[in-house]
Amino acid sequence: MKALVFSLLATALLLCAAESNVAGKWSGPYSITLPDGTANDGTGLAILTQDGGQIAGTIGPDEDNQWKVEKGAIAGGKVTCEGTNPSDGNLYKFTLVLDGDHLKGPFTVVTPDGQTWTAKLDFARVK
Repeated sequence: MKALVFSLLATALLLCAAESNVAGKWSGPYSITLPDGTANDGTGLAILTQDGGQIAGTIGPDEDNQWKVEKGAIAGGKVTCEGTNPSDGNLYKFTLVLDGDHLKGPFTVVTPDGQTWTAKLDFARVK
């Protein structure tokens, strides 16, 4: 009986770990709300690697314009990371949730002069 319980628990843990794999390409729409209330919409791309609970890779608007993922982590389907656009110095802070083949949720943009913009995205896994 103990072996059966252990086997079921181990299987459940492996399934949870497999569901929390964000390695690969992700793409989809984002919307940034500027301080004056106007929206800046576009499409972004993330190319991620994962080693346990650590996330690395790049993120940006397209394949030619990617920024290094910093402080990347995943725990329980929640992905947190940052990336700085080297051309304008804007810092992007992401707090995303893995939902099937989607990474979605809010992020903030902090400009070098201290302005903070709110934003959201919905990336789908590129197959």
